[in-house]
Amino acid sequence: MANDGMGGARGRHAAGRALQAEGAVSAQMEACVCPERSRSRKEPQGQKQNVGGRKLASGDQPGGSCVWPGTIGMDQGEAVQGCACTTQGPRAESRQLAWERLVGEIAFQLDRRILSSIFPERVRLYGFTVSNIPEKIIQASLNPSDHKLDEELCQTLTQRYVSIMNRLQSLGYDGRVHPVLTEQLVNAYGILRERPELAASEGGSYTVDFLQRVLVETVHPSMLTDALLLLSCLNQLAHDDGKPMFIW
Repeated sequence: MANDGMGGARGRHAAGRALQAEGAVSAQMEACVCPERSRSRKEPQGQKQNVGGRKLASGDQPGGSCVWPGTIGMDQGEAVQGCACTTQGPRAESRQLAWERLVGEIAFQLDRRILSSIFPERVRLYGFTVSNIPEKIIQASLNPSDHKLDEELCQTLTQRYVSIMNRLQSLGYDGRVHPVLTEQLVNAYGILRERPELAASEGGSYTVDFLQRVLVETVHPSMLTDALLLLSCLNQLAHDDGKPMFIW
C-alpha cells in the first residue's frame, strides 16, 4: 500500500510538472510572433548609397517582426526550440539583424560579381554600381596622362559588359529594373560586417535553400519575387565561375 501511495504521489507530481511545462511552452509560443500569424516585413526605403564598395547602409538596424522558422510537423517543444523570438530578446534581435544583412549581402554579392567580371583588374570598386557601368567603362578607358580614350580597352570592357548582361537576361534579369532594386535592398537591409559562423542547424554554409528561406521570411512580399531572382542569378554566376556565392 505504501508503495502504491508513493507511486501515486510520483504520478501526481509528474502530471503536475507536465502541465506546468505545457503551460510554459504555450506561453512562449504565444510570445513569439510567427510569420504565419504576422507577416510584417521591412519594406526597403532610404537614400541611394554605394554598392560596389562595402559601405554599411542607413537601414542597418533591426526591424520588422521576429522570425520564426516553419514549425509544421513539430511538437510544441521542438517549435519553441526552433523559434527565434522566445523570451531571449537579444538573441532574437541578433538573428533578425543577421538575416536582414544576409538579404543585403545577396544583392551586394551579385553586384560585386557583375562588376568584377567587367573590371577584374580593379581591387577596389568603391563608387561602382551596375547602374553606372557604362560611365565607369568610359572613365576606365581614359589614358591618365593625356585623357584620351583607349578605344581597344573600351571595346574590351564593353564586350564583357554585354556578355554578362546577356547571361543574366536569360535568367530574367532586367537591366533597367534590377540594378536599382539591388541598391534598394543594400540600403534597406545593410550587408554583413564579417563572415559569421552559421549554426549547424542551418547547414553550416550558405546553401541556396537556406538563402531562399532567409529571403522568404525577411523580404517584403512586394519585392520577394525579384529578390529570389537576384539569388538565382548569383547562384548561376557562382556555378559558371566555380566559386562560392559569397566571395570574401
